[in-house]
Amino acid sequence: MDTEKDVSGTAEEVRPPVPCWWPEAITEQQYAALAPEKLELVSGYLLGDAEDPEAHQARLDLLALLLTNVGLDEAVVLADAFHWREALDRMGMGW
Repeated sequence: MDTEKDVSGTAEEVRPPVPCWWPEAITEQQYAALAPEKLELVSGYLLGDAEDPEAHQARLDLLALLLTNVGLDEAVVLADAFHWREALDRMGMGW
């Protein structure tokens, strides 16, 4: 995949992928529109300040790309079941 950004695509035109439990490839269009130009650390947060809504959306876009590439089954081992249940409860999706 060419790593040079295509400036003709924008994040508004390309939707983030929806990760599945299995790993999948992302498209060049998703990469060009959603991957950050560079990673930067601002007050402990990637891609900008914690209060910046654009930085927050950029983190979500990057997360969707990464979760798609590795699959959700690999991601769930990064936190214990208690924290996953707590997060689902907070979103109104608990068991």
